[in-house]
Amino acid sequence: MIARLVEWFGSSPLPYYVVGLSALAVFVALTLVRESERADKLRFDCAFILAAGLTLLAWRWPNFLWQYPLNPDEGLWVAGALKVKTDWVPWRGFDGATSGPLTAYTLALPALVGARIDFFSARFLGVCLLTLTMGGLYFAVKWLNGGRVARLAVLPAVLLLALTRDWNFLHFSSETVPIFLTTTALAASAYLARERMPERRRLAACAIAGVCLGSAGLAKLQSLPIAFVLLGFVLAGIFFGGGRRWKGAIPEVLVFAASLAFVPAIVTAVLGATGQLRYAIRSYLQSSVGYVGEGIHIGPSFLFESSASYTAFLVGALIIVFLGVAMIFWKRHALSRRSLLMAAASVLLVVAAGFAIYVPRRPFQHYLLLSVVPVSCCLAAVLRLVRETSFPKGREALITGTYVSVFLISALGVPLSAGPSTLVTEIAFNSKSAGSKQAVALSRYAPRGSRVAIWGSCPELYVQTGTVMATRYGQMGPIPAGHFQQYYQGILMGDLERSRPAVFVDAVHPGAFQFNNRATQGHETFPALAAFVRQNFQFREEVGGVRIFVANGNTNSAPAETAAKSAVAADEPASWMVRFSAGSGSEIYRVSGWSGAEAEFTWTDGTSAKLKLPIPDHDGPLTLRMKLGGLIQPRELPVQNVAVYANGEKIADWQVGEPADFTAPIPLELTRNAEDLNIKLRIPDAASPQSLGMSYDGRLLGVRCYFVELRRR
Repeated sequence: MIARLVEWFGSSPLPYYVVGLSALAVFVALTLVRESERADKLRFDCAFILAAGLTLLAWRWPNFLWQYPLNPDEGLWVAGALKVKTDWVPWRGFDGATSGPLTAYTLALPALVGARIDFFSARFLGVCLLTLTMGGLYFAVKWLNGGRVARLAVLPAVLLLALTRDWNFLHFSSETVPIFLTTTALAASAYLARERMPERRRLAACAIAGVCLGSAGLAKLQSLPIAFVLLGFVLAGIFFGGGRRWKGAIPEVLVFAASLAFVPAIVTAVLGATGQLRYAIRSYLQSSVGYVGEGIHIGPSFLFESSASYTAFLVGALIIVFLGVAMIFWKRHALSRRSLLMAAASVLLVVAAGFAIYVPRRPFQHYLLLSVVPVSCCLAAVLRLVRETSFPKGREALITGTYVSVFLISALGVPLSAGPSTLVTEIAFNSKSAGSKQAVALSRYAPRGSRVAIWGSCPELYVQTGTVMATRYGQMGPIPAGHFQQYYQGILMGDLERSRPAVFVDAVHPGAFQFNNRATQGHETFPALAAFVRQNFQFREEVGGVRIFVANGNTNSAPAETAAKSAVAADEPASWMVRFSAGSGSEIYRVSGWSGAEAEFTWTDGTSAKLKLPIPDHDGPLTLRMKLGGLIQPRELPVQNVAVYANGEKIADWQVGEPADFTAPIPLELTRNAEDLNIKLRIPDAASPQSLGMSYDGRLLGVRCYFVELRRR
């Protein structure tokens, strides 16, 4: 029955849109329900939150079927969850780099009921956590502003998270757990600010807030600025909420302090007992400081250019805030002190979120998720202030309709104008996919549950095969000198010696994410690891550039020397390549003028597209090679004219039609003293498929890029 249902959805995008729009209609209808005795009951609250969750599920479920990471980090988190089943000690069994252990623990929850841990379960859990987050936001606003304002405040966030096509918002990101924790703490602080609440419930709210805020740093350090602001909110609620006196707040302070320290104390005790405390401090805290120091400058344009769906959300919020402030100044109504304090608190929350987004100095779109709840709180504060003026009298329907229309039209316009994504059109295919050909090959030598070591950045192989990391690292590669190189190399080799994996995989190959040059990044560049592999493993086969070695004793293995023939010799021309398919990680090289990555390629969006690429060789001239296909229409637009610039100098003119390889020489003088290679594509004839009568896609598309390669001539 399930197979037939999936086949029905896969036959046409129409059933998907019918179900999605129906769920959205129910959610919006509940949002518009006026305040009444019935709407104020807990049963109605639960129905509204359930409708929000079903809306998220109805629009996001095709993503569950995609057997590849929607973002390079997603494979790391799920691979860590698979390791939790065999070694649950944080930073010994698994190291999530800049993400704390709570992400892996959350993703491992399906194992408690015997379910499989994979990308499907991760994304389903992500929707569940987002639903609970929306519930926390709803109650946080309701307890201070009433149900009507709460429903309106939740609406934009649900529309963004449900209707977005941005894969950086659809994957299970490391922000999902901390957003849930901080929003739950926000709801607890709002409860403490209410008038005349029972002491037992206030103590429970203190305990919940403490546990959530104490856990936030163990989910992601980046969330700490928001957690610190919320800590102040909780203390304000304890001391001043409900007109309490300071003496009566002492029990609540004690409960809050104890719960705040509870989770960190347990983790610290476990790390101390297992001898991992020093390593955890160095890997999680010190490395995070270094990670921030290595970032690049990002400007405010990052908020408006990185994601069309987020831009629609943010611009809509700014419009509402502007109109609300204009109404308040126009009426010149005296506002209550409580409302002004709430407005100031929401602004402080937005500032903390902005700080958390910008401090890492990385243009990663999923960081923007940290601002969704704070922006929603600002909207709630504006709605409260507007209600206090006399303006809404007789105009409530008009104001509500305008508010809903601003967000609904912009949120629906992004996905509907672009047409169905490949995740929707390929539902039937994705539901039957067995994963990559490398995963199929690996599964022949390593059954589910086997220990495997993968050199390179290909953690999705663990997820697709159900194998377990032999080390604590989801990705392994050369460690730069000066980054505790010998220390981490010793840790890695110690893990391999103890675990003795059944299979070793070298996933370094042209086109791979991050580690793609065998000559400089293959496992042979690490002498101790090369010796370990040579002594304990035999080469079996190479699939799509991924080399598979099996432990000695496998009768189907070939000598390790055979593998050397497949490696790129050190004296061969230096090269570098990155693919522009979904999950390839190419977004870190895209500066501007690019749309979201699709299954095999990424479109340029606009008349200009920029890239910032590493230079593989500063001692010789390079050749740029790109596989491109143009947005063409035989009569009106037979080709796309593309002018190519390297570090400001024009190097080629291409006429792009059907997908093909295009090359251009890059003179040595352009790269000899440069830190990066800045590539600019000028596409003056870019057009929208809608204007050409090809589809309803309103994006200004020029060429689609499959890969970019730099090779020494």
